[in-house]
Amino acid sequence: MKNDYDELIADAKQILSDLGCAGRSGVSDAAAFTLLALAGIQPGMSWAQATNAHLTTRKGVMARIERLGKVYAENSRETIRKQGLNALIAAGLVVKNPGDPKLSQNSSLTHYALTSDALASLRRFGTAAWARYAENLHGEASTRAAAEQRKRSRHGTTIALPDGTSTILSPGNHGNIIASVIEDFTPRFLTDAELLYVADTARRIVWLADKRAKQLGITIDPKRKLPDVVVYEASTGSLVLIEAVDSNGEISDQRVVELTAIFSSSKLRLVFVTSFSSFNDFKKFSANIAWDTDIWIADEIGHMIHYNGRQFLSRRG
Repeated sequence: MKNDYDELIADAKQILSDLGCAGRSGVSDAAAFTLLALAGIQPGMSWAQATNAHLTTRKGVMARIERLGKVYAENSRETIRKQGLNALIAAGLVVKNPGDPKLSQNSSLTHYALTSDALASLRRFGTAAWARYAENLHGEASTRAAAEQRKRSRHGTTIALPDGTSTILSPGNHGNIIASVIEDFTPRFLTDAELLYVADTARRIVWLADKRAKQLGITIDPKRKLPDVVVYEASTGSLVLIEAVDSNGEISDQRVVELTAIFSSSKLRLVFVTSFSSFNDFKKFSANIAWDTDIWIADEIGHMIHYNGRQFLSRRG
């Protein structure tokens, strides 16, 4: 029987680690709390009592997390969605909208639940059968996750646009990275950000806020070799130029020269960001990336890499 919050979190992290869900920094608190919430585990309960309700994010998952003693600010729902729910979905342990798969991308009725296999396995945690169930679930979940990724790459990823509409990006990893840049990177690292331009595979224009760009003194000419994403950060007066790299397109010294020339009429500070889906992809291009530019990796959602810059030096301790 469990009667301690810390022990519950440790159990949840151990479960996720056994199922291959640990990243380079281990299992996140958000993922552990999300698992506990979805399983309905509270102090005084054993994992054999795990349940499988369909939960929305705020009134379901986050409400249960608060009962576990962890309070997230209202604007931290994104942390739970990205580091918790999406991570467990990617691992094949959670399904989105099992009660109504046809719900729209931004529906207020969006809900989540453990898969039946995940629930059956969780109920064996702490027993002699856990190792066998965990091994089987890990293999099955990985297969489901891979199938979901293939489906996403085949059909394209839906993103919400600033005007309230949505669009489907071209299928493939390049489109997936662009979606992550818009949904994960921008709200996490930029303040008062305005999306000015998005183009995906073959430079198909997805979004162009031409009127707003002109108000800012920016000329966005689709005929030129523009970056994949252009964002205006009002708080710093910066124009953030982002390349999503799958097989090519990193921001090299030459690319910095090109982009600087393209946006030479702008009085805004130019910021250059190269984005990747994984750390392994980043390593393939790391030697070509220009100094004084930034790197963001979707798999390392909460971190960035800056090439040089004394302003980022700080003491620890």
